Amino acid sequence: MIRAVLTAPDIATRAALVSEHLERMEARLDEARAAVRRLRGLLDEASAPIPITHRSVPETLVVEIRETIELADLGTWFQRSMAELTALADGGALRRTGPYGGEWSTELFLDEKGAAAVHVPVAAEPESWALEGRARLILLPPVELAVATHRGADETVPHVYAALGGHVTRHELSVDGPIRETYLEGFPRIDPHAVTEIGWPILRISR
Repeated sequence: MIRAVLTAPDIATRAALVSEHLERMEARLDEARAAVRRLRGLLDEASAPIPITHRSVPETLVVEIRETIELADLGTWFQRSMAELTALADGGALRRTGPYGGEWSTELFLDEKGAAAVHVPVAAEPESWALEGRARLILLPPVELAVATHRGADETVPHVYAALGGHVTRHELSVDGPIRETYLEGFPRIDPHAVTEIGWPILRISR
């Protein structure tokens, strides 16, 4: 950079080189500040234990969108799928009976490709439904969950997942099955102030 400035043929070229270099430095500085904010948030969360509860979820009738996706496409797929679901539910095509949710296979995160699903619980009134697009009516099986709650930006959700996974490894009997998310306020990956319950499937011997 210095050599290019010193050997520039005129002042205008020299000024343009310096300006371009400053823009690159400012962009890197913005990225570094954003990374510092995310890391500081993780440290703040790590200093406080994350409460873990248990929940028995009964068999649930839902309208669901499910596909096999690449992990890199998760954000775009989630936004498109939630828009499709909310258009059905909020548009009166079906009667919603609880908060929206999602299911994520372990393969999606371990192999960067796997099953992803979003759903909305509905009343048992099939004669009144007008399902369109990718939405399908299914019964989610009953499940026992270890549950942690995440609040805030999507960048900090790995800390809650890690804390929940560590708790299950140490204190629970994990079972095969997708991780379930329940969207209590807003939607993660869309709303930076979303509140999401994350449920890890477990086998409970007693209650």
